[in-house]
Order: sequence, then structure tokens, then C-alpha cells
Amino acid sequence: MSAKTARKYLQSGVLPSQCQPLHDWATCPDAFAEDCSWVEGFLKTNSGLEAKYLFETLQRRHPGKYQDGQLRTFQRRVKVWKALYGPAQEVYFPQVYKHLGFGGFCLMLEAWFTAFWVEQLSC
Repeated sequence: MSAKTARKYLQSGVLPSQCQPLHDWATCPDAFAEDCSWVEGFLKTNSGLEAKYLFETLQRRHPGKYQDGQLRTFQRRVKVWKALYGPAQEVYFPQVYKHLGFGGFCLMLEAWFTAFWVEQLSC
């Protein structure tokens, strides 16, 4: 970064990443817009299906309309739909087993003996 550019950003008080306009427009028309309702209906009843199977089904229903290169775009759309409207994921909390080894047993044994002797001496 040149000194002139650094001065510009320091004087403006805005980071370079904040100066760029937000890109929220589509660069090309939505290729799946016409069949979106069919895909959503299919996903509502069969949410466990993979996007590749749905894409191949679309290709069979509309020969020549969807090219193989559009698969990744379709997979992203299905992934977003499943995240927003699909079934909730099961939440689980993994059990963390911390192996103390032989040293842990010795520490426990030492604590037990200490408690035992303190009790014996206090009597």
C-alpha cells in the first residue's frame, strides 16, 4: 500500500473493505426459477434426497434445458433451502472421556487416604 493510499484511508476513518459497495444483485437470470415450486414441493415431501438426484430428475423432465455445469449451482440452492426450511438437525452433546491414566487413580487414592487419616486423627 502506498503512503498516499494509507493517508486516504486514515483521513476517511473507514476500512478499505467497507468502501466497496455491497454486491446483492444477480449477475445472470435464475435458471431454476421456472421449476422452483416443483423442487420445493419435492423437497418438502422427500427432504432426505440428494441434490444430484433432483438435478438428474429435472434433466429427464426437461431434456436440453439444464446442462451438467449447472449442478453445483443447484446443489447450493438445495443446501440453502434445507438449511432454511428443511427438517431440524438432531442436536447432541458428545461425551468427552478424559483418561487420567494410572496417575489419576493414584491421586484419587491419595485423597481417600488423606481423608481417612484426618478422620482417624480427629477421633
